[in-house]
Amino acid sequence: MRKVIYAIVYLAALIIGAVLLIFNHQVIENTQPMLRPVIIAAGVIFVIPGLCLLIASLVPHKDSNGIVVSRPWISTVMGILALVWGVLMLIMPGGLLGYFNITLGVSIIIAGIAQITWIVKGRKVNGAPIWLYIIPLLTIAAGVWVLLIKKDYADPGHELIQGCIIAGITLIVWAINGFGSLPRRKKTLKDIEKETRRLAEEQKKVVKDQAQEAKARLEEAKASTEAARRNEERARQVAEDANKQLESVDETHAEKAAEEHPDSETSTEAEPEKKSLDEAESAE
Repeated sequence: MRKVIYAIVYLAALIIGAVLLIFNHQVIENTQPMLRPVIIAAGVIFVIPGLCLLIASLVPHKDSNGIVVSRPWISTVMGILALVWGVLMLIMPGGLLGYFNITLGVSIIIAGIAQITWIVKGRKVNGAPIWLYIIPLLTIAAGVWVLLIKKDYADPGHELIQGCIIAGITLIVWAINGFGSLPRRKKTLKDIEKETRRLAEEQKKVVKDQAQEAKARLEEAKASTEAARRNEERARQVAEDANKQLESVDETHAEKAAEEHPDSETSTEAEPEKKSLDEAESAE
């Protein structure tokens, strides 16, 4: 949609520039049959993009990640400026004809600033080259030149014809430069979409690799846990076997001791009785 609006604006600027060059002599005539419609057409091409730019600058915009991105304040200012100037052209074209050089100069300056604004916005996204500023800067310079043309009292109206010629050439060059930038803008948008898709695919691949790595680590952790559990069971079994063997050894030693000293237990039990008798006799 924006591309269509830009194309309409550049086409209208091209036509207006050609009309100014062809019918520049009418600026000193009383009828001025072609220049009045020129001002009305210029008002239309200021109002439409100005309104679109103003709305676009006020409506919240989200990037590919869903984050709200604020629009630059210069877009809002340019939208208001273009809209106000276009409305003035539409409601009072006859009055502006009386100040034709001022009308042309201001219009050209606004057009140059608008193109610089577009370049600055594009430069933030995809690094527009410096040379793109040349035509808009020359357009602004031409607008200032038209504003500064002095009144020729020796040849009344000559300054108006000179302003028409300068403005006509400037608008034609500005329009051609605009048409030349449209394919680049389309290519730029495609490049941005392509780069966005590539980054999304890379991010998706990274997330997938991370998920696979996490799954592998989980499986490894499960295997380690199972191995540890088996080692624990094995260690417990070894401990139980060792305890059983120790008990068996103790029993074997006890049996051997009993076999080698069968009277040891009897003599041991008789010693307390003998001791008790001795104590009784001593007491008597």
